[in-house]
Amino acid sequence: MPPKRDEKILVVDDDPQVLEVVVQQTLAPQGYKVTTAPDGNTALQFALKNEPDIILTSLDLPGLSGRDLITALRSRGNDSTIIATGPRGADSQAMQAFQLGAKDYLGKPLREAELVAAFDRALAEVRLRREREQSSAKLAAVNHLLEKRVNAGATSSSAFSEFSSRWLKDPDSLPCLSPRIAFRDITNRTNQRTMIIALVPGEVIITNTAPFFLWPRGDEGDQAFLLGVLASIPLDWYARRFVETHVNFFVLNPLPVPRPASDHPLRLRVIELAGRLAAQDRRFTRWAKALSLKPHRLAEDEQNDFVAELDAAVAHLYGLEESDVVHIFQTFHEGWDYQDRLDRTLKHFHALKKLA
Repeated sequence: MPPKRDEKILVVDDDPQVLEVVVQQTLAPQGYKVTTAPDGNTALQFALKNEPDIILTSLDLPGLSGRDLITALRSRGNDSTIIATGPRGADSQAMQAFQLGAKDYLGKPLREAELVAAFDRALAEVRLRREREQSSAKLAAVNHLLEKRVNAGATSSSAFSEFSSRWLKDPDSLPCLSPRIAFRDITNRTNQRTMIIALVPGEVIITNTAPFFLWPRGDEGDQAFLLGVLASIPLDWYARRFVETHVNFFVLNPLPVPRPASDHPLRLRVIELAGRLAAQDRRFTRWAKALSLKPHRLAEDEQNDFVAELDAAVAHLYGLEESDVVHIFQTFHEGWDYQDRLDRTLKHFHALKKLA
């Protein structure tokens, strides 16, 4: 089965044999989504509404000719890549098509090899245009965010006021371009989890209902440690004592987060576990590298075991006893099936006791 392709193609011709060669024999087998039109008027209406990436049109069409179709499209701002078709060897028609705005010309009868080569050239142009548009849009967004951040940094009540002017003006330091820890604002203490937190990949948009952390100090190790603690059952159990319907920074800031020495074995283990659980694909490569890790997709059982060990390590950092851990699981959520996770957690709790 051919791979599905994103590019939209419009083929305009009133000759069924041409459509057979272009659509059925050449484009469809390669996975392209193709629409056909038998005349210029139908093609014009479709193209203005749907903006195909590539238009292959005969110059000789009933009603609105191919020449008039190209002229109408260009005059209305359509920038589809156009391939014109006409008599083979008709240089004057080819020249006219180029002058009107076509990017390529193929002579009839159409040949499959020439069609493939023409579409390869057209697709390269389409993809280059998309990259330029995306780069331009990204640059505009970055400049807008930088301006807002620099202005906010001058206000003492802003979260950016703790950062240096150099950092504020550095486009590479924009949080949206790198992985960041975000949490869900809307929640409930009767949900299966109250503190819903994640490491969000760079260049992923999040809304105001997913606040994220800024780091005027610290590094990826500090980020991973906080992520691990906030994702643990012991911390979430405590948060459920206070949360009603929202988790925001007013609720989050008073939550007790353990502060072991930077070289404490349990802290280092929490960092590694959180890093492995969070960075499971190449979007997190640079972040994981700072932790001396490589992104790796975890098998389900391996992931469940890491989660249990993380709960156990955090429980030790809070100074909890085994009975406390059991109580947390028993009272965490009414009706939940916790026994397997508790058993795994207690196994790691006993193994990690020597590091506490």
